[in-house]
Amino acid sequence: MESIYIERGVDDEIGALERYQLEVRETLESIKARYYKIKSQARELHPDVGDQLIRWWLNKLTTVSGEV
Repeated sequence: MESIYIERGVDDEIGALERYQLEVRETLESIKARYYKIKSQARELHPDVGDQLIRWWLNKLTTVSGEV
């Protein structure tokens, strides 16, 4: 029995579900990086203002993604 290789697009090769999983992973990494940046900025502010900044950002994330 011999293998036949057909040229396909990346979507066909890895499948849509795997592609979405990779996109979600990249998005989560981006969100985490943003969180650490905001956390660093918040530490330079008055504690109440820093808390407001992080709560504002989390509220925006919840608005976009929906509550867990």
